[in-house]
Amino acid sequence: MLSNTIVIFRYIEDKDVFQKFYSKMLSSRLILGASQSMDSEESMIAKLKQACGYEFTSKLSRMFTDVGLSRDLTERFHKDLDKEHIKLEMNMNILVLQAGAWPLQAPSCFNGNDANSPQQKNAQNQVPVVSIPPEFQVCVDHFEKFYSVSHTGRKLTWLYHMASVEVKLTYLDKPYTITMSIQQLSILNCFATTESLTVERISVITGITGDILMKTLRTIVDVGILSVPSKDDIKMETLVTLNQSMTNKRLKFKLPAPQMQKQVEKESEQVNNTVQQDRKYYMECTIVRIMKTRKVLKHTQLVNEVIEQTKARFTPDVNFIKKNIEALIEKMYIQRTDQNDEYQYLA
Repeated sequence: MLSNTIVIFRYIEDKDVFQKFYSKMLSSRLILGASQSMDSEESMIAKLKQACGYEFTSKLSRMFTDVGLSRDLTERFHKDLDKEHIKLEMNMNILVLQAGAWPLQAPSCFNGNDANSPQQKNAQNQVPVVSIPPEFQVCVDHFEKFYSVSHTGRKLTWLYHMASVEVKLTYLDKPYTITMSIQQLSILNCFATTESLTVERISVITGITGDILMKTLRTIVDVGILSVPSKDDIKMETLVTLNQSMTNKRLKFKLPAPQMQKQVEKESEQVNNTVQQDRKYYMECTIVRIMKTRKVLKHTQLVNEVIEQTKARFTPDVNFIKKNIEALIEKMYIQRTDQNDEYQYLA
């Protein structure tokens, strides 16, 4: 099936668009551990590399490397805790990912030292700032201390909105183990000391607001962990109650993620914008590389060589090539000669 997929892939003109979306989906599978087969994932990347070259798959390969290194790093972290006789309240697995290789976004106003900031939205990238329960902050602090000793000069930015947590509910007739997001856990954690809260009060405690709050709360209500008078009409004044009689056929299950349609559309738009920006850089590099080799070249010959060298990645528009040539002339990488339609490379 993978071989047949590559046959179809060879007919795709805009391979860079495919790469961006594939990279985004691959990162989600690796972070959530949702891949059916790691061997198949690596086999697909090897086939893409064979079809398009090392540059096309370098970041994809780096993602696999980061996952492997993170596994070793987590083991060393737990050994260090044992050595220091430190006992954490929970088991913590960390993924340390290279920012340049992964298609991930972090809130610009957020770093590892202000984990308890109120929920906000970055207007540009729509990535929520997530507050975490105090129990988690202790684990985070221990890891940052451990990591700073081994890797001086590196800055960790925590992407809590991408984390998942396994929670065991012990107050019911059976011990249920549920996998959920940090946002869902933050809401559920509000009921550790009380059985009923209004939606407005939950928002104040967690810092989660607006549509994210309502949709995240609904995912917990829909499985029966929390209950409300009317599922169809959840408002800020609605009283939410911990359901002490919840039952489920499975002892281990996962809470569904809230469906944020606007966010999905925004992500697609961002991917397409990133592709256009990458194409601009790729085009400029290609033109400079050709001119550096040839020194002097006619316009038609330059356009033809650019098309030939970029067709493995995308099919460029002639007007787009002209626009990038003009940009490079302004930046003084190349200049026009006295001859008609001829360019010269500037060292």
